[in-house]
Amino acid sequence: INKQQSTIFGVMLQTPDKNKHLSREDNWDMLLEGIEQNCPIQNQYSVFKAMRKVAQNLLIDDEKYRTLYADNDMVQKKILGRVGGYEFLRGIGFKQGSDENELVAKNVDGPIVNACINSLSRKITRLKQTKAQWDPKYAQRKSGKQNNNNNPLLNNGGHHGGKSQAQLQAEEDEMLNAALRASQEEHVKDMLRRQDLALKQAQQSKKPNQNPNQYIPMQNQNQNQYQNYNRMQPQNQYNPLLPPSNNNHGVNFSNQKSVNMYNKHEEDDHKAEELFGDK
Repeated sequence: INKQQSTIFGVMLQTPDKNKHLSREDNWDMLLEGIEQNCPIQNQYSVFKAMRKVAQNLLIDDEKYRTLYADNDMVQKKILGRVGGYEFLRGIGFKQGSDENELVAKNVDGPIVNACINSLSRKITRLKQTKAQWDPKYAQRKSGKQNNNNNPLLNNGGHHGGKSQAQLQAEEDEMLNAALRASQEEHVKDMLRRQDLALKQAQQSKKPNQNPNQYIPMQNQNQNQYQNYNRMQPQNQYNPLLPPSNNNHGVNFSNQKSVNMYNKHEEDDHKAEELFGDK
C-alpha cells in the first residue's frame, strides 16, 4: 500500500491502551493538525470531507462500507496520499486485508469513530466559514450571487441554480459515495480478470507439447528411419537398411573377384601376400 505516515500517531497506535487514546478527540485533533500542515489549504476541505464520509459509513450496518481499496484514485489522493492518512484509517479500525490493496474494518468501535467524526467536523466547519479566503471560485460565485440579488429570474432558480446548502451538501456526499462504490466495483472486476488470467496460464502449462500416446503408423516409422539413416551416410556408400539398388540387376557381389582378375590359386596367393607380407 502506497501511504504517507504520521510518526507520533503511529506510535500511539502501537500502545496496549490505544483504544483509550483513540476515544479522545484531542488526539484526533493532533492527527488532523499534522494532515493540515502537510496539505495545501485548497485541498484540505475535500480531504477532510472524504475522511469524514469514510468514518460515517462505518456506522452504517452494511458490509460494503467496511472495505476500502488502496488503488482507488479517491482513496489514494485524498487519504493514503496524505501524511497521517494511513494512521487515520488504522485509527478508525481498518487493517490490511487478504489482498495487498485491500483494507478491511472487521470490528468497528463506535466511540472511537464518533470522536474522529467530531474532530473532522470542526475542521470542516472552520474551513467552510473561511472558504471565500482560500477558494477563489467560491468567492467569485458569492460575489456574483450578491450582484444578482435584485434579479427575480436568477433568484427563482435561473442560471446560477438556486440550490440550498443542504442540497449541495447532499450532492457532494453522494459524489463521494459514488466514488467509493466505483472503487469497489472496479477492484472486483480487476480481481476477476487476474483470476481468469491465472487460470488460463495454469491450464496452458498443463498441456503437453506432444502426446506420447499418439499413434504413428509402422510404415511411416520405417520410412522416417530410412530417411534419417540415409542422411547420415556418405553418398554412394552401401546402406544395409535400404533394399538393393536396381543397378545391381540381381548379381550377388559376394561371389565376385577383385578388380584385378586372377585364377583361383593366383588370387589366394595375392590375398596372402597382402595379409602377411613378403617374408
